[in-house]
Amino acid sequence: MRFYKMENILIALIGVGGTLLGTLIGWILNSQSYRIGKTKIYGTLVTTVKVPPVSMTGGVTKAKCTGPEYSINCVATNSRQIPVILESFCIEMQTDRNTKPIRLSVYEPEDDCCTMENGLKISAQIALRRQYILPRTLHEFSMKIGCSDPQIQFSRLTLIAYDERHKAHRFLLYDGLKLEPPKDCPKK
Repeated sequence: MRFYKMENILIALIGVGGTLLGTLIGWILNSQSYRIGKTKIYGTLVTTVKVPPVSMTGGVTKAKCTGPEYSINCVATNSRQIPVILESFCIEMQTDRNTKPIRLSVYEPEDDCCTMENGLKISAQIALRRQYILPRTLHEFSMKIGCSDPQIQFSRLTLIAYDERHKAHRFLLYDGLKLEPPKDCPKK
């Protein structure tokens, strides 16, 4: 009879221990599955040249075309089950496989403009804002690159962004190293 009670107690302890162990393993695996997945950003390089308006009277204007401005239209995907926050953006431009990359600033696509009391307009470039990428969705955003060098079209552009834990993430946006620059493009 005494052996029968010890056997029941042992079975109960094994059952409780197995339940606790199974709960712990399930909790650990579940928390890891939320972190599985990847954030990817795809980009398209856009070149903009502003041409001054021509007067309808046939007069010649003295305004010149501005140099090219470069921007990137991005689409981000997040396959994780939790949102991703990316901030502190910059772009590395590598003009040749053997050279060290150059860091470039990125800005909001539109300049911030304010008008003073005397009518003077002041505009400023604002750094790209924090991007909040929801799980399992597409997130579109644009950025202006702080560079007017035409060589950028024939360079590799890598976006560097930091997440909420200040870990750097690198995304290849554009690989112009595969393109052959025209003969009239100035070399650096």
